[in-house]
Amino acid sequence: MTEFMSALESTLEIIITLSIHVLECMGISIILVGAFKAIYGLARRKPGVRLKLAESMALALEFKLGGEILRTVQVRAWSEIAIVGAIILLRGVLNLLIHHEIKIEEERDERMRALEAQGEPTAAQPAHSALVSTAQCVFPTPDPERTAHWYRQCLGYDSERDGDAIALSGEGARILLTPTQGSPVRPNRMIYGGGCDAVIRVRDVDALQRTLMAQGVMIPHALDRDGFVAEDADGRWLRFERAGDN
Repeated sequence: MTEFMSALESTLEIIITLSIHVLECMGISIILVGAFKAIYGLARRKPGVRLKLAESMALALEFKLGGEILRTVQVRAWSEIAIVGAIILLRGVLNLLIHHEIKIEEERDERMRALEAQGEPTAAQPAHSALVSTAQCVFPTPDPERTAHWYRQCLGYDSERDGDAIALSGEGARILLTPTQGSPVRPNRMIYGGGCDAVIRVRDVDALQRTLMAQGVMIPHALDRDGFVAEDADGRWLRFERAGDN
């Protein structure tokens, strides 16, 4: 009987040790995959990168916690129990971070829905704006106030504070400036290719180009048959086309 119990204990020891190594390897793999996805997402400026990274770390901690609980079967010491408690505490902090990031994403989605709900422009044309229509855009920027000032001064946009972001609106234009927490801006044309970051249709491209040039705005591509390209405060290229052109 003693030999049987000794053999059973040795077998359990091997199984537990193997299980601990498997769980720890799975946790490490999840962290590495999550970190790779986060780096790729940052390079592509995808939203929700921090949320996905936090979720990966929380899942990896679940495997680590399972391994440490199994280890307490082998080593019944207060140090092992303290490690388990520290992991549980860290998991709780990560859960709070995940809930915070989820709230940020929900607020961002609400702002986008609010922009879309503003609908089509009215028939009355404001005297300060030459804009006719443009696609709704979200522009990350390290300094929303500075960028909003450029759009107000150069294009006559109206601006409204929306939490940490600033909502810009011209005649038919809906742009949301979101803070990048100091990170540099990578224009969409550099990430996805293409000749510009946004297309805006105006009634009088000739007059608008003259106005922007008089204000010292950079014009990477001067007026052609269809329109011209101007550079905003963050280095984005905005193409202004004649209203009615495709």
